[in-house]
Amino acid sequence: MLVENYYPQDTRVRNEACLLTKAGYQVSVIAWRGRGQSFFENVEGVKAYRIWPLEVFKKTPSPNSSLTGLLWLKIKSLLGYLLEYSYFTGSCMLLSAYIFAKDGGFDVIHAHNPPDMLFLVALPYKLLGRKFIFDHHDLCPELYRSRYGAGEGVHSRALALLEWCSLRMADVTIATNETYKEVQVRRAHKHPDSIFVVRNGPDETRMKPAPPSPRLRAMNKCILCYVGALNPQDGVDYLLRSLRHLAHDLNRTDFHCVIMGAGDSLQDLRDLNSQLQLDGCVELTGFVSESELRANLSAADICLDPDPSSPLNDVSTWIKIMEYMANAKPIVTFDLKETRYSAQGAAIYVPPNDELAFAKAIAELMDNPAMREKLGEFGRRRIEEHLQWSITGKNLLKAYQALGLDQAEAEDASEEPAHRASQRSFALFGHRAYYLVKPLLPFSVRLAVRRAYSTRVRSGVTGTWPILPGSERPPKDWSGWPHGKKFAFVLTHDVESQAGLSKCDQLMDLEIKCGFRSSFNFIPQGEYRVERALRDNLLGHGFEVGVHDLKHDGKLYRSRAQFAKNAAVINQCLKDWGAVGFRSGFMFHNLAWLHDLNIEYDASTFDTDPFEPQPDGVGTIFPFWNQSDKGRGYVELPYTMPQDFTVFLLFQERNLNLWFDKLDWISRHGGMALMNVHPDYMSFADQPGKGLTYPGELYEEFLQQVAGRYGDQYWNPLPKQLAEWHGDKCPGRHAPAPFESV
Repeated sequence: MLVENYYPQDTRVRNEACLLTKAGYQVSVIAWRGRGQSFFENVEGVKAYRIWPLEVFKKTPSPNSSLTGLLWLKIKSLLGYLLEYSYFTGSCMLLSAYIFAKDGGFDVIHAHNPPDMLFLVALPYKLLGRKFIFDHHDLCPELYRSRYGAGEGVHSRALALLEWCSLRMADVTIATNETYKEVQVRRAHKHPDSIFVVRNGPDETRMKPAPPSPRLRAMNKCILCYVGALNPQDGVDYLLRSLRHLAHDLNRTDFHCVIMGAGDSLQDLRDLNSQLQLDGCVELTGFVSESELRANLSAADICLDPDPSSPLNDVSTWIKIMEYMANAKPIVTFDLKETRYSAQGAAIYVPPNDELAFAKAIAELMDNPAMREKLGEFGRRRIEEHLQWSITGKNLLKAYQALGLDQAEAEDASEEPAHRASQRSFALFGHRAYYLVKPLLPFSVRLAVRRAYSTRVRSGVTGTWPILPGSERPPKDWSGWPHGKKFAFVLTHDVESQAGLSKCDQLMDLEIKCGFRSSFNFIPQGEYRVERALRDNLLGHGFEVGVHDLKHDGKLYRSRAQFAKNAAVINQCLKDWGAVGFRSGFMFHNLAWLHDLNIEYDASTFDTDPFEPQPDGVGTIFPFWNQSDKGRGYVELPYTMPQDFTVFLLFQERNLNLWFDKLDWISRHGGMALMNVHPDYMSFADQPGKGLTYPGELYEEFLQQVAGRYGDQYWNPLPKQLAEWHGDKCPGRHAPAPFESV
């Protein structure tokens, strides 16, 4: 986790880190280093790494600043924030690399804004296959406008661009309320399913009342309390002017206000407090210890939230509101959208920014103990039933689950030796970098690169490829194949180019001659057009047509929102072609996202294949059912035979030994031998290969030998037939969905 604040003082970040730790994740936090804090500390199981803070310029306006002074302030602030944010971002880059090497890597970078530059820290790790979560604490364009009273301009547009980059790069985003979620959808076109609302809420320690401060109780006055940041946008100056009205216009001397917190405006507010002649009844404590804060809050009779109406405050959710409600305190606040949603019946609401009305509302509560008790009880009940962290934090765990990570996997990864984790990470980085430049390279160059890489990898995977020990274990309650067959033999073909398309008829004739049927998977928006006549010819001869990716450009899974958008196009193609099966390009896969497709089966995985760009296999030679939490599902059909491209082009084999070694092993264990053979890489008698293909006669010979060796021991279904048979055996196969599309 990355946070430009102090840890564990930042309540939200502490709650999130502790919740993830209790759920089984290993969490490290990079944060500011405060006085008396060490560079490294283990805080309740969370590893905290700390950086000395940097402040270049004072960024708050002086009282009665001139126009020239305000202009100079904006220039200094811009330069100061740029330097400070760059310093923190650069420090996070260095420290994250240190943690990555020291602890053997990590799976997720979770950035809390501001600043919105932290996506730069995540960028290299994204290339290594790590996930990025953007935790959207503040709308930075609105924060800038609220803090400096600015309108739309160059600065706010630059901040909007950084925000857009953070949102777009994130695999999952976190919003503090529904309004922030709407902003993410509108500004960055995020898919709503990739956004998780995690509201601020007090943890279990804050739910337990603390003994009240004896000092405050001994005053025999009505104790008013503010807890929070002291920055220009936080409205504490509004509070002080309201208290001036309370003391001098409403003639109330029976109150004492404690303002706890620190920030850029602390000294300016102390000066304002003196100017307003409030020194005797208002104290600004600055930073206080946790125990003192809780004691003072417990002693309070009324709690105050003076956040004024502004572009930021109108749509933000404040932790202090939750703290007040958890302590059963009545609240006086300006009537803002998200504040009203949070507090509901726990507060008195006054017109935004009306300081006199704010003072009158305080006086009303001071004179009405029964109302104070009623509002406090409502707030406490609302927290207990809806807004405490044990409830709101559940969405954080859902966000992590949406990344495809579970706690067991995270623990296993953490136990991997550092050198093994680094090897795995740099291998994946190489894969991703290769596929990034792939469109720019001629096929012959790409083939040479992959041959060199695969030859090196092959020497280190002899124990897990082409046979993965353990993958032969049948699923629970496995009862065997239909008609007493010993194993299943399934043929599929991915057609990747115009050259491959032109060979489909010849490949179909070859398989008919040998007595087999198969599925041909076509790219809907690739370099070729799939004519209806070809599809009809295949279907008419007993073959199957499936969908292969969308554009076959390696970008299908770049973001959740983009996948959902592409899924709509793929579903239309499935419908138009009468297809029920799908396979991703380059064998990229995210089995959870694939529930967006209207399919009976997916074939984007494998039992073991270390030569693929996403080399995480499913570790089984059997089909399996993948069900969503909405009741729908599909059958996953991993390919289990080495691909023809791997055998004949990468390793330049000119015999069938690799195929038959694997097929013999699968047949002995009663598994599924699923092949992926590409017509693109075959050459027939009238098509010279030029070293970039293999003779189609090898495939024909293989099929003839399969028929001769195994006779009637195998079942040769189409993939859709196997999926239908297997799906009918699954308990959730026919479970109704919660709702149907209309």
